[in-house]
Amino acid sequence: ILGEDGTPYEIVKLVGHISNLENDSQVPENQATTVKEVSNEQSGNQSGEELSIEAREKLRAVDNSFIINELDLDGKILDVNRQFLVFLGYEREEVVGKYHSDFLDVSDKNSEEYVEILNNFRNGSFASQVIKYVGKEGEIVRLRSYFNSIKDEAENPIKVLVLSQFIN
Repeated sequence: ILGEDGTPYEIVKLVGHISNLENDSQVPENQATTVKEVSNEQSGNQSGEELSIEAREKLRAVDNSFIINELDLDGKILDVNRQFLVFLGYEREEVVGKYHSDFLDVSDKNSEEYVEILNNFRNGSFASQVIKYVGKEGEIVRLRSYFNSIKDEAENPIKVLVLSQFIN
């Protein structure tokens, strides 16, 4: 990210390439995906309009780079992005309103880890897990999914944003 004077002041790595790995343990620790927030000090020189444009562009980059679905606190899908629909082969109408677990392989939807994730995000926790989704044609799609609680002004969880990467 460039400052007003055109010099870089921050690097934001949005996507780490992790395809063609046999299992998640092969992902080098130093290649973890991170998204860094701009601190007030760094953004102090920018106008509200510049921050708005930058925030919009960051969101567009995330939307283009991740398979995204938004859940209510019971795990019902509120929305998905285009990547979700493309990777799994569904139409939006087939997905929105259904439970997230409806699109998971039986072994994952009944796993202790998944049940723990569901319980934890209601408390505002972050979780990450490799999950096997089932595409429309019955194919298994392995995704590294990051479950992020979205909170209101009082810091109470109100929904969950699931950002996923293909790791076949």
